[in-house]
Amino acid sequence: MDVFMSMTRWVKQRQTADNIKVVLHMGDIVNDNDRLYQWENASSALGILDDAVPYLLAVGNHDMVPGNPAWIPDSSRNIKNFNSFFPVSRFERKDWYGGSMTCSNKTSDNYYNNSYHFIDAGNLEFIIISLEVAPTDAMLHWADSILSKHCSKRAVIITHSYMLADDRRDYPGGFGYLPPNGNTGEEIWNKLVKKHTNIFLVLSGHVTNNNTHRGLLTSKGIYGNTIYQLLSGEGHDGWLRILQFVPSKNKIKVQSYSPWRPKSTDEQYLQYPFLLPGFNTDSLHQYELDYVMTDH
Repeated sequence: MDVFMSMTRWVKQRQTADNIKVVLHMGDIVNDNDRLYQWENASSALGILDDAVPYLLAVGNHDMVPGNPAWIPDSSRNIKNFNSFFPVSRFERKDWYGGSMTCSNKTSDNYYNNSYHFIDAGNLEFIIISLEVAPTDAMLHWADSILSKHCSKRAVIITHSYMLADDRRDYPGGFGYLPPNGNTGEEIWNKLVKKHTNIFLVLSGHVTNNNTHRGLLTSKGIYGNTIYQLLSGEGHDGWLRILQFVPSKNKIKVQSYSPWRPKSTDEQYLQYPFLLPGFNTDSLHQYELDYVMTDH
């Protein structure tokens, strides 16, 4: 919990100085869905951002399956605990909340596991859609309708399992978590992402970054628009992926920063050639993306 708390405390402390507009969590909010103390810890850590910085959540496989699921698919999508601790009521009064997917099944009405939000930064207007892990065709159809309705806004998709560690989308039969009727990253790309001109960014987690890859894939949509797909697979040791939008240069600066201060390096998941807190400044963790925001 100390690592999680250090991350959200840092965000709140730096909100004004760094002009932080939104925090995105790509899922696996807990490790064990059936351990309520983990949900309580997550709620407390993220609660630091309440009334400070908007935070948007994607549901991961660990947030659904009891215990540590690892490679074990589950026949159901157990979202009870997620929606107990992060119900729609926690977000629906926020001015950035757009809405969530409702289902014909009454027990699934008004759940937060598939949702969309509006974030404005200066003259830039964004819509961010969160899709639960391995979204079904119905969930992709819902997202498609939301994107079509708000086609004038710059669109970001967050979901849990989409990219592999070698800069490829997860393919049918690949590593990704896939409950029945779920779609892999490649299927999400073909059925949803590549069809919308306003999508420019897809963010995911689930797998650990390969130490020789950026976790970055650049693809063209069917209308020729550039879509960046980033894997944020550095959940250990408190790593935050910071995306700084610089309209004057039409650049997105990507950085990795950990605000956690371990008592000793023995507590770290990995060893680094620098001390924490700090930035990882190698070329795999710090780079720039071209993205047109203003005309020169």
